[in-house]
Amino acid sequence: MQDIVEWLVDIIKIHEPQLRIEVRHHNLKDCYALYLTATYKSLLKGAELCHIKKNVKSHFGGGLREFCFEEAQCFAGIDGRNTFLTDMERAFIERHMKTMYLF
Repeated sequence: MQDIVEWLVDIIKIHEPQLRIEVRHHNLKDCYALYLTATYKSLLKGAELCHIKKNVKSHFGGGLREFCFEEAQCFAGIDGRNTFLTDMERAFIERHMKTMYLF
């Protein structure tokens, strides 16, 4: 089982080296758990892959537009690391990232 966990961690690190991965073994159930922590940069790249729409700053035309990492400075609130992406958006991005690694 540990070999499979190590293999999966290696796969994830190849695809997204900025993710922090903590592996824990739970003795009571004799299973492993992976705890993934994404950097803000990784989440922003994921937002682009997930086609998440965000508000554009008024001096760039305003309105909603799909997030683009290369044009991040055009989006309202981009400097708010804890507020730019909602909890639901973060969860969606993380789920999408995990799904991509498995296939």
